[in-house]
Amino acid sequence: MKDEHFEKYEALSELIGIKALKAKIPATQEQIKRYLDAGDEHLNKISLRKWDIAAGAVGDAITGNFHLLWNEPFTREKARSLSLAERVCVLKHVARHHFIK
Repeated sequence: MKDEHFEKYEALSELIGIKALKAKIPATQEQIKRYLDAGDEHLNKISLRKWDIAAGAVGDAITGNFHLLWNEPFTREKARSLSLAERVCVLKHVARHHFIK
């Protein structure tokens, strides 16, 4: 049985579009590889603010004073039910499994 978390975010990544998501990763391929090689499997060395912005947050997600943009790749059609946290998880999934060479 495959990992449920992987399966969920892989399916969401495919639905939203892996190529479009890769363009939103808030770090270079080299940085992602370096962080993963150093054991940062959750990519927390990249600030949460950068991930939030990449996921479409405008405002301050830490205080809850923010709204989500519905721009590509996170359109209403593809990402309507996703919270900001889930959008960030989708981006991190793509960074871990599809972004680095």
